Amino acid sequence: EFKDPENREEAVMCLNHMITNALGHATKSLDYMNELEHKWVFRFCAIPQVMAIATLATCYNNGKVFEGVVKIRRGKTAKIVTELNSYEDLVSAFYNYAGDIAAAVEPAVDPNAKDTLQACKDVQDKCVKMVKGANKSGALSSSNQSSFTSKLLLFMLSLGYASYAFSLGGVRESLGVSADAGDSTIDFIQKIIAVLCVIGLSIILFLQD
Repeated sequence: EFKDPENREEAVMCLNHMITNALGHATKSLDYMNELEHKWVFRFCAIPQVMAIATLATCYNNGKVFEGVVKIRRGKTAKIVTELNSYEDLVSAFYNYAGDIAAAVEPAVDPNAKDTLQACKDVQDKCVKMVKGANKSGALSSSNQSSFTSKLLLFMLSLGYASYAFSLGGVRESLGVSADAGDSTIDFIQKIIAVLCVIGLSIILFLQD
């Protein structure tokens, strides 16, 4: 069985073959992504695609796959989610991860090496072609839009403020003050402001065209 250490070399070769096969679909994925025009639809589809090729790069030629769960790091996942906002970001990610896989190929021992290198080259060539012919950056972003990361940060801050506004009594008690020590009118106004902030930023973040 592939999980047995004595079969590790054959197991890794099989793994590399499967990853090479998966890479053969990457150019079609890029073609599909190139047809998406709405920014949020694009992000919804692009993030899983980049996470997929990042996982392929992490698993390629990696014997640890047969010892336990191998996943991309949480920090890398967070970076993909927050920074993938345009076709340029998508193409750059595909190009770089294909390069990572190509750099890990061992032609002297891997019978799939030639096919893997060709698959990586096909992906990178497709990326270069997309960059040269890209005319959709305006469809995905505009000068009057804040970045998704900034909007998300503001939304999280509004949630934090709402949590504070609706738990003022507990906050006062934690400070050794009576829960009813504050002005009830001001407390009520803070709750209204918090609700309006959350609703307003939710609309901006999730419903903006």
